[in-house]
Amino acid sequence: MVINEVYTGAGLTATMIPEMDFELSELVGASGKISTTNAQKTLTWTVTNAKRLVPDIYKGCVAKLTGYDANAAALNKAFNLVIKSNTENTIVFNHALSSVATHIWECTILSYGAPVLAPATTAITGSGVTSVTIVDDGAGIPFSATQSLTFTGGGSGSGATGTYALTKHKNTLTCTAENGSNYDGKSFTIKAASGTTLIYTFWFDIDDAGTSTVPTIGGTTSYVEVNTIDSGDAAGTVASKLTTKINAQIGLTATYTGDVITVESSNGGFTASTVVLTGSSHPLTKAELVIGGEIESATITAPGNAYSPAPAITAITGTTNATFTTTIGSATAVNLLADNWLGLVNTITPPTVEAEMKQLNMALGGTRNFNYQYKGAETLGNASIDVSASNGMWLYYALGAMSYSDVTINGGNTLNSTLIANAAYGLTTGTKIHRVKDGAILPPLASTDTALSYKQITGPLTYTFSESNSGDLPSFALEVTAEKGNISYATQDTTDDFRRHFSRVYTGMVVNSLTMNFEEGQDVKMTVDAMSRKAHDAGDNYIPKAGVTNINLFNRKALPGGTLTADDTKPFMFSDGSIKVFGQTLGRVKNGSIAINNSLTAQRFIGNYDRTITSATTAGQRTYEVQLTLLITDRKMWEELRNENETTSTTSSSGSTTSEFGDIELEFEKDSNPSDKIIIKLKDYLTSNVDIPFPDDKGALEVAVTLQPRNLSTCTYTGKWIIQG
Repeated sequence: MVINEVYTGAGLTATMIPEMDFELSELVGASGKISTTNAQKTLTWTVTNAKRLVPDIYKGCVAKLTGYDANAAALNKAFNLVIKSNTENTIVFNHALSSVATHIWECTILSYGAPVLAPATTAITGSGVTSVTIVDDGAGIPFSATQSLTFTGGGSGSGATGTYALTKHKNTLTCTAENGSNYDGKSFTIKAASGTTLIYTFWFDIDDAGTSTVPTIGGTTSYVEVNTIDSGDAAGTVASKLTTKINAQIGLTATYTGDVITVESSNGGFTASTVVLTGSSHPLTKAELVIGGEIESATITAPGNAYSPAPAITAITGTTNATFTTTIGSATAVNLLADNWLGLVNTITPPTVEAEMKQLNMALGGTRNFNYQYKGAETLGNASIDVSASNGMWLYYALGAMSYSDVTINGGNTLNSTLIANAAYGLTTGTKIHRVKDGAILPPLASTDTALSYKQITGPLTYTFSESNSGDLPSFALEVTAEKGNISYATQDTTDDFRRHFSRVYTGMVVNSLTMNFEEGQDVKMTVDAMSRKAHDAGDNYIPKAGVTNINLFNRKALPGGTLTADDTKPFMFSDGSIKVFGQTLGRVKNGSIAINNSLTAQRFIGNYDRTITSATTAGQRTYEVQLTLLITDRKMWEELRNENETTSTTSSSGSTTSEFGDIELEFEKDSNPSDKIIIKLKDYLTSNVDIPFPDDKGALEVAVTLQPRNLSTCTYTGKWIIQG
């Protein structure tokens, strides 16, 4: 049913993954250093759940490397290299890091395109059969030429094959010395398991004298004359000569030690009365060591795939049937820190993937069709995210720099004490915030950080966002998952995984533009336009949303030790806001917007190792634009349009330093709560457009005004939303 079920919008989820510099060597290395293999081209470590990377998620990212000798003494080796590929426990470069195999390395993966990993704690079961357990080894199971196992059930799985092995009858014959009369006229029968049971009757003719005759034993398929034993042969000699005769028969194997012969059927399988001695006062005595026809072992010859649950095995028929159980494969799921709520999303459009088509005629005639075609570089379209603004996170990604202060903390809990699950930790004043998930600190603490300084955050904090004048803006990753029905990610298998859900991770998302809209009577909205570095198709054992259900996404539920009310998650409203321009608070603004544009340009450099990856997204000219629609009571706006000078924090456009100057100030505060507000101040602005309409309805004049600030003065957000970046 799952195969035929279509994907619907009800099963789509988008979550955020922070991208931050993280010291890989602090996470996986011995004493913060990583050794190399593969001619010093590969950093490698022992994989554990907390040290397991998503394969190739960091391909094309930049790693900062610092070298040390085997005694951890610093070398004059420090450089940045592009990562060629990565597995769960390796980082591969195209060049050797050193000519000395014993050199060890500190490695920091730089943030652009590098989503923060999460511990791999979930075992995904499914796919192929990995083991068969014998529940009942049965009895009396006859020989079979194929001895194959038949797998049944297991959902949509198929392809598993296996064989079983049966015990072989094993008996001993203890010989006595020949005394002139004790062997003649005697015989014994041995059966060998086969498609048709082989029954050998051995009869004695001592000294090959011809005085004994061939006996008649029912069912015998071959009579074997034992004429090599001489009168007076010792028991050991008899055993040796008799062993030679037995080994000459198909389906039997014999060895001897002293006067004891051990006889075994060459094939497994049950035969009744395997060894029979015929004649009174027989010189041989027998003993049974192993009964044939019981299951000795079961072997998987092909695991198959897509089994969930584990398949059954048809019982092997005997006097007592043999039964089995199976186990299907398991793998540890790799995770990213993709459990971050995006907030009150109204609409979202993930990046589109466009491949450049290359079609060639190659100067070959004979057809009007192209002779050859291939795909060039992949280009990702921009993502669009429209949210009702309940926090100020997107202002950080648009402006580029962040610090925080006034943190509500539980000073008794630090990253140096017992870690609180799902808690966030920060400094009294700082730029980085760490999370705890499944016992791991995310991202890992840098070697220069002090765990004792990071304290548990339990309530509001104040972020200050500022302009970054670097060409590199902060990035994040976007995980988009499509699901069918209620999925239990811990029970997926290789094939069913993509029939029931699939995930794509768009890395290196950088905000190209942010528009903050506030309209009469509406909630405040933020529209984000972002460019992406790469679309990564999640692998078979990837767990979406870090295994978290939607209701438990980070920032959607209260921090440990804190509270989260409906007021905390609701959006800022138009009615919560105030705006000040030209030193005056404007009371008749009907709607407006603030736009920040970063003029991003995608770059591709040699050495990406993948045509689907953008090397960098560089920021260009930053611009601000403020648009307001308001009712006017004087001609101030028109005058500002005509003035030549910009209005600064200390001077009006007319040059006055005593009035009508100051920043553009926009403030939104939820229900007069100073612990939940956004303040934006822009300075050095000109009035570039004033549109005064001539309404036919004779109503109030709604004037459209456009202001062009050059610089950000200040931008702050106070609230409970945790921003990692």
